[in-house]
Amino acid sequence: AAKMETKMFENLQILIPGMLGTTKLDMPKQTIHMGKPCAGCKPLRFKGYFKYFPVNGDSCVAQLTLWKYNTNLHKRDTIANVRMIVTDTVDTYTPFDLEVDYLNTYLIPDTMMILFVSSAGFNFNNLTGCVGQVGSTMFVDDVSVEYPAGITEALMPEIDVKTYPNPAADKVIFTLDSCPENLTMEVLDQQGKWITKFPVQSCDLTLNTSSYSSGTYYFRLMQDKYLMSTGVFIINN
Repeated sequence: AAKMETKMFENLQILIPGMLGTTKLDMPKQTIHMGKPCAGCKPLRFKGYFKYFPVNGDSCVAQLTLWKYNTNLHKRDTIANVRMIVTDTVDTYTPFDLEVDYLNTYLIPDTMMILFVSSAGFNFNNLTGCVGQVGSTMFVDDVSVEYPAGITEALMPEIDVKTYPNPAADKVIFTLDSCPENLTMEVLDQQGKWITKFPVQSCDLTLNTSSYSSGTYYFRLMQDKYLMSTGVFIINN
């Protein structure tokens, strides 16, 4: 699980909400850089579990936004957005399951932002403009994004998996930071069809991809029925 707590930076006298997601804090410029590359991604649902302990009527946010850069206007166009705001105390882990609302079904996103914030009055462009209550605390766990064909991306993986080379040709190497018992690796194509499934017997795995067609493939690491990690690799033959 991850914990976010709104705090006051005393030296700068800036209130900054606790924040988790595809963002990067830039204190010298007092701003936040948002999003990660997500070429062609079109998720259907945004899911996970949360707890929240507000102070003095504060509220928290869970948000997923998809953008595409507009080369003519030199700005990001919003392709989809889904947002949950919670104002009440939630003292036990509670599921959320949000359908991604596409504002434009014709454009293909190139950037995805996932965001959890312990105070909803955050200001991306100017940190001195954030509003919230010191001590408001949000917890999240088991966060995932669901794609068509039943493909799920775990955003808080239990096991970190590095893949290389990526893109690849005749082989992909997986390096796991741990390899407990009863692990299974599953590989699926972009349509969600199983390509292969095999037991994990080492923290370093090599997958022969010489017969794979060029394209995007997904992997998921399972321990019995539990999803431990997911990822993407590209084959370019």
